[in-house]
Amino acid sequence: MKKQILLFFAVIFLSSQGFSQFKLGVKGGLNYNFAGNITEAGSSNVFSSENKAGFHLGLWSRFSIVGFGLRPEIVYTELKSQYQLSSRTTLKTKKIDIPVLFDKKLGPLHLFAGPAFQLILNSDFKSSDIGAVDYNKFTLGTQIGLGLEFANLGVDARWEKGFSNNLTGVLISSSTNLNLDNRPNQIILSVYYNLL
Repeated sequence: MKKQILLFFAVIFLSSQGFSQFKLGVKGGLNYNFAGNITEAGSSNVFSSENKAGFHLGLWSRFSIVGFGLRPEIVYTELKSQYQLSSRTTLKTKKIDIPVLFDKKLGPLHLFAGPAFQLILNSDFKSSDIGAVDYNKFTLGTQIGLGLEFANLGVDARWEKGFSNNLTGVLISSSTNLNLDNRPNQIILSVYYNLL
């Protein structure tokens, strides 16, 4: 399933070169993730996150379809969140984001929205408190945002909300199951450059 989805977006990038007003570029920026809380099964214990910034790097493209733009992207993202259990616990997530956004240009302003597919490469607690971590490797969300573009340089800001990706683990000291609502809920700030 994952291979077919990645192949589908590779075909979009390659075939889009035949469209008018095709653009292809590089992008990068910062992510600010509002991570969910860790809850302990059978207990009222809740461990709140200390939200941390992450970063992203990748490729974007845009081509015209009947007055609108289609903007598929492939982006590598790293996110970090911290929790205070018996010791400081850091959750580090590495993923590939594949948003497919519908884009409307109004002068230098772009408005865009669409689905965002996530392939989770790794989600790991750096802590001696938590073991047996499991998570959904493929998730779906949505992105909405706006950007400004001047010649070959652009900036954009967007909000991303994930629909799924609960992460589970075990509190080693008591063998208690833990659950983390790890759906992406983040503000993404990007700078991008048009290569074509």
